[in-house]
Amino acid sequence: MLFAWLGIASVAHAQTFGIGITGSRPALGNVTAGDSGDTVFRVAADGTITKISGSGARVSTGTSVVTVTVTCGNQNACNSRTLSGTIASVGTPTGRAGSMTNFDLSGSVISAESGGNPRTFTVGAIGKSSSKTFTVGMDFPIKGDDTAGSTGAAQSQFVITLVPNGTGNTVTTTGTGTATVYRSLSITKNSDLAFGKIVRPDSGSSTVTINATTGLRSLTGTAVALPIPSPSRANYTVTGEGGRAVSITVPSSVVMTREGGSETLTVTTTKTVSGTPTLTSIMGMDGSYTFSVGGSLTLSSSTVSGAYSGVFNVSAAYN
Repeated sequence: MLFAWLGIASVAHAQTFGIGITGSRPALGNVTAGDSGDTVFRVAADGTITKISGSGARVSTGTSVVTVTVTCGNQNACNSRTLSGTIASVGTPTGRAGSMTNFDLSGSVISAESGGNPRTFTVGAIGKSSSKTFTVGMDFPIKGDDTAGSTGAAQSQFVITLVPNGTGNTVTTTGTGTATVYRSLSITKNSDLAFGKIVRPDSGSSTVTINATTGLRSLTGTAVALPIPSPSRANYTVTGEGGRAVSITVPSSVVMTREGGSETLTVTTTKTVSGTPTLTSIMGMDGSYTFSVGGSLTLSSSTVSGAYSGVFNVSAAYN
C-alpha cells in the first residue's frame, strides 16, 4: 500500500505600502525675483513661508502645507515594519525656479533624520489597514533678473522614496513646487518737481501750482512768476513684469525748508496716477508705466525770501 503525505506550505504575505502627497506641494504663489542672485524662500513643515535671503519678495500671502500620507495593507506585519526614507530634489527646474534643498520633515511617525539634500529618515510602523501622515519643509530658491530663465510659471520637483526594512514594496512619489515669478520692480526719477523763481505777493496771498498732467505753472493773486529757472513737474518711470498691476504711493504733502533758515512751505501734491495702473506689454516681457507729480503752495507778503527745498519719496509695488 502506498501512502503519501501532502503538506501545504505557509505563505508569507508581504506588506503592501502606498504613498501620496496632498496639499499645495508647495506653492509660493506670486513672487518677485531679485535684481541679481537667488531669493530663497523657506517653506516650513507647518506651511509657513518666509524669505530667508535675496532681494526678491513674495507678493502672495498665506501658507502652503505639504502633507505626505503613507498607507499599509491588511497584513499583521504592518504593525511592526518600519521604512527607510529618502527625500531629494529631482529633475530640471523650469522658469526662474531653482532646485529645492534643506528638506526636513515633521510628524510623530518620523525619526532619525539626517542630511539636507538628500535627506534620509525612518518612518515608523504604519499599522494594519492604517495610514500615517507627515509634513515636509524645504528651501525653494527663485533666480534673479541676471539669469537667462524666463519669468512667469516656474516649477521645481522633489522625490520621496520609502523602502521597507524587510519584506514589502518600495513606494515613490513626486512633489512639484510652483511659483509665478515677476521680474524685479524698479522706479526711476526723470525730473524733479520745481516751482521755479517766484516774487511773493505785495499783499495778501497767492497760490502757485504746477499741473501734474501738463507741467505748466499757474498763479493766483499778485505773485509774479519769473521765467528762469524753468518750472517742472516730477516725472517717474516704473519698470517690471509686463501686464502686471502695481500700486503707486505718493505723499499727499511735502514740507520744504528755507536754505539757511527754519522757515517752511507746505506743498500739496497731485499726481497723474488713477486707480491701479498696469505695466505695458505682457507677462514674460519687460513692462513700464510713467506718471507725474505736481503740486501747489501758498505764498504771502510775509513769506521769508530764499530758496526752499524738500524731499519726498514715491514707491511702487506689485498688487
